[in-house]
Amino acid sequence: MAISPAGADLALVTGFLGSGKTTVLNDALSGLAGRRVAVVVNEWGKTGVDGALLRDPAGFGITELAGGQIFCACVAPAFMNAIGRLVELGSELILVETSGLAKPSTLATLVAEVRRRAGGALRYAGLACVVDATRFSTLRAVALVVDEQVAYANRFVIAKADLADAATLDSISAILLAARPGAPIVLRSGRPVGPDALLGPAAAGAGAAVTAAEPGLQTGIPPSDPRWAGWGPGGRPRSVTLLSSARVGRDGLSAFLHSVAGETFRIKGFVELEDEEGRTLVDCVGDHVSFRPFPAAGIGSGSGAGAGARAGAGARAGSVSGSGKASDPALTLIWKGDGIPSTELAAGWERATGTPARIIP
Repeated sequence: MAISPAGADLALVTGFLGSGKTTVLNDALSGLAGRRVAVVVNEWGKTGVDGALLRDPAGFGITELAGGQIFCACVAPAFMNAIGRLVELGSELILVETSGLAKPSTLATLVAEVRRRAGGALRYAGLACVVDATRFSTLRAVALVVDEQVAYANRFVIAKADLADAATLDSISAILLAARPGAPIVLRSGRPVGPDALLGPAAAGAGAAVTAAEPGLQTGIPPSDPRWAGWGPGGRPRSVTLLSSARVGRDGLSAFLHSVAGETFRIKGFVELEDEEGRTLVDCVGDHVSFRPFPAAGIGSGSGAGAGARAGAGARAGSVSGSGKASDPALTLIWKGDGIPSTELAAGWERATGTPARIIP
């Protein structure tokens, strides 16, 4: 397979942990049937989750980069290798879901380097930021990366808009437009949004000119800014992986999640429940806990042996996978601060579920 004559568009989707990036990206992928779309997903934790939840309309396979964020030295090399490979394999659009803890202040440098490596066959189609209507104000006060992600976005999707009142939505929109005047804002109110919500002109079709007067495309990507140095008062968030091979009861699992949720920004992963066949997706954001059977219809249906699976070969970033399958039963917990000591966390799991667990820092 050769490089597409029209080249490829590169579009990034960012947003804080639990904002709804994967949901909005699946919305867009549903509307891109017939296009050669490749998907890259970046996970902060060491265990991939979202790659198994994303649609793969072109059958490239999902490329997963885990163990950090693409704007840091720990993952950037693997990211650049993956993008280069996907361009070589003929993708016309590459969609990247960044980690929820992405710090895009080095975006200009990263984009310049991947474009240089692609020899002019790659166009930057912008960065869309997904904002959680229910937690935006609260998160801004505790996580510096929330405002940093906003500062580098070209367009916004306010997710969970149906759960917020008009005054809250107006306030969020005003903050976004103050940071990025003129940027398009789309509300997601319980119904899917179209590809243009994330892609703008790049949603129009293969080879579409990306020349819209959106912030950051016409005037250049904002440069690195010392305001975004470091992680803020809480320091760099830590994550751990909890492994459990035994089936657990729904009530015990729920009790455990609620007991530690206050210490975390996000808990997400797969478990095996006593009353369910197969695996169950666990998603915990704040005090909201959800369980969902996996796989969901239409998700994770890529070939797993296609371009995405090979894109990151030879460049580890925690893990690189294109399987499109759920990992072994495991939960990733991302702490707000120092978190709960591993021995105490494992003991709490055993008390709540009656089963042992292994904690991997």
